[in-house]
Amino acid sequence: MINVTNNFLDNNQFFDISKLLLSKKFPYFLTTDFKVMIHNLVENIDNKKEFSLFLQPVLFNLIIKLKAKEIISSTVYLITKDTENISLDIGIKNPYEISLNNTSLTSMLYINSNNGHTKIIGKDKIEPVQNRLLTFSSNISYEETTPTDQPFKIVLKLIYCL
Repeated sequence: MINVTNNFLDNNQFFDISKLLLSKKFPYFLTTDFKVMIHNLVENIDNKKEFSLFLQPVLFNLIIKLKAKEIISSTVYLITKDTENISLDIGIKNPYEISLNNTSLTSMLYINSNNGHTKIIGKDKIEPVQNRLLTFSSNISYEETTPTDQPFKIVLKLIYCL
């Protein structure tokens, strides 16, 4: 199952999220890939969920809209511009994610429009358009690419169960 929903959130909700994620005060953290910075919104630490204080109201609204019963993890990715669309391995599922729940879903909310597409392995490319939600089964592998037309690409990723 792969589903694309344009204008997923109403304008006010989306504006609140994008304003925060595009703010100079919102903290992004380095990863081993110098093109990707992250902010974990929900993490499993010692079998306990840790929630970021920054987006608790946002996550609450997304949980209601997605009809999610449980958020497994959630991360905001900031992917920087390159001279060509370079594939990044942030979308390839690690064994931990796959083993969590084969019935879980992954949704990706695109915060800004750019040409750094999401490639579902063996399927089509999905272009990131502001306020577009891409949803698919969490056991499907995918990859993200760097944008070339904007300074960065921001994606809010949620893995959850219905």
